[in-house]
Amino acid sequence: MRPATCLLLICCSLSFWTSCKPRIETVPVAIGDARIVGKIVNGVASFEPGENQAGDYLIVTKALWYTTYKLAWKVHVLELRIKEFEAKGEK
Repeated sequence: MRPATCLLLICCSLSFWTSCKPRIETVPVAIGDARIVGKIVNGVASFEPGENQAGDYLIVTKALWYTTYKLAWKVHVLELRIKEFEAKGEK
């Protein structure tokens, strides 16, 4: 194979791989502003009956809930530590 052909093949492959990968956007959603329309099981989305499957949906994973809980707990612990330091400083 000629070097120019190899270079062209590599450029086309890189262009395909970068343009076809999914773009994941993280969007904060307030609790109560979202509803469940389906589940993803083994990589396949199954929608609830009566849902528009052609619509745009946000996917919420279990990891997001775990991370949110973990961060909320960390904030709570830090608030308690701040109160302890403030109490020590006043005495």
